[in-house]
Amino acid sequence: FASEIPTSFMMAVAIFFQGPRIAYSLFAAGLVDVVLTTSVQVFLREEFSVVYNVRGWILIFTFLILFAFRRWDLRRSRKMVLPDQQRYDELWLQCCQDEDSRMGIEHLKNVVRMIGLDERNYCRQKNRACADQLPRALRLQYENAMKEEQTTHRLNPIFLEIRKLPVQGQPSRQSVLASFDQLYAQAALAGLLLRQRLRVWAKATDGMFEARRAVGFARYADLLDQETGEDDVKWPAMKRQERAFEKMLRVYGGDASHLLDIARSCLVFDTMTSLTNCLGMIITDEYVRVERIKNRMDMSYDSNATGGYRDVCINLKMQNSQAIAVGADLHICEVQLILREFAELRTSEGHRRYVQARNVRGD
Repeated sequence: FASEIPTSFMMAVAIFFQGPRIAYSLFAAGLVDVVLTTSVQVFLREEFSVVYNVRGWILIFTFLILFAFRRWDLRRSRKMVLPDQQRYDELWLQCCQDEDSRMGIEHLKNVVRMIGLDERNYCRQKNRACADQLPRALRLQYENAMKEEQTTHRLNPIFLEIRKLPVQGQPSRQSVLASFDQLYAQAALAGLLLRQRLRVWAKATDGMFEARRAVGFARYADLLDQETGEDDVKWPAMKRQERAFEKMLRVYGGDASHLLDIARSCLVFDTMTSLTNCLGMIITDEYVRVERIKNRMDMSYDSNATGGYRDVCINLKMQNSQAIAVGADLHICEVQLILREFAELRTSEGHRRYVQARNVRGD
């Protein structure tokens, strides 16, 4: 019975983890069972019997079978998107060979490095901090300020009664957002406010949106000159709830706070110069707060993770008075800056193949 307790414990851990880690936990449980059982037989009984190791070997072979199937699925998923990835890689090679584009790529890399908010920054959707989480002196000072007549009109009196005063613009360090409904409610409001800033950025940097009546993309400034105006802009919808729920379970272990792309949009550009100028404008915009930048236009970026597709992905929060008034100032949105050539390579069939490969991988 020497191996019963640790083996049973590790199997319980495997069941608790679920997801991909269950396979490694089963392997560890099987290995511990085999090692401990063999050690007991050798050092105490001075005899060896394979019969006592059956459970451990079953767990080990189960892991090997799961591992083999997993590797096969990963290889199959890569083959699904290989034709699209080759087209993206050929386009990227052309960009790198052009001197102006190469200089723009290098300049973008330096800008992202100077900003210091690369993809290593850890972002999560968080609840608002309450005054009771502040040090006592600050808490009393904040409570007194909120009780003053000029500030109480911003806050429902019930918060004063239960002494749970939310701190404006301050995310909680301990409490992450766990409600799926709350996440989508915030995203709906933040997404509308994000569109206001997207209009400003697009107009100032020759940015383009997908057009409803035209084929492909059109400059926002040109759309404003037409009779239809902004009505011709095809704004992206929020991430489907089915996909968000699927991603939350598959990738994030059921933690909704990791979903940062419920409210999302994109800007398309003809040149790297315009793209970089837009990035600089977003960084210096007083009405947003940038939390993280993923520069997939870097030469050192491994495009296998995105099937060859490249863009600059920005996670940000809305920081204007409207966002604060509706409680959407802590919600993290996503903005993608894309070169027109890459955006035009995206097709419905290519996206369908990407979705199939993603489902095979379990992402």
